Amino acid sequence: MSEDKEFIGGLYAKKPEKDFIKCQISIKKDQFTNWYKKQLENKEEQWINIDIKVNKDGKWYAEKNNWKPTPKKVASDKLEEEDIPF
Repeated sequence: MSEDKEFIGGLYAKKPEKDFIKCQISIKKDQFTNWYKKQLENKEEQWINIDIKVNKDGKWYAEKNNWKPTPKKVASDKLEEEDIPF
């Protein structure tokens, strides 16, 4: 996974005051809209995954999760003609 952090523009996570609320999200519409429009340019990705994290000072923030699985190598069942030893 890339070590470059991509923060979600205009999306702010807060620790809730009530126990039954797990996370509070505030969206600044103009900042988030600009960030989201840039995400729409990437036609390969269908999903945007967001992690809510806590920094060393205890402040909550939203970060885009850019993890992608490594593609599995598919073994070829067919031998190429040049691979045949005779």
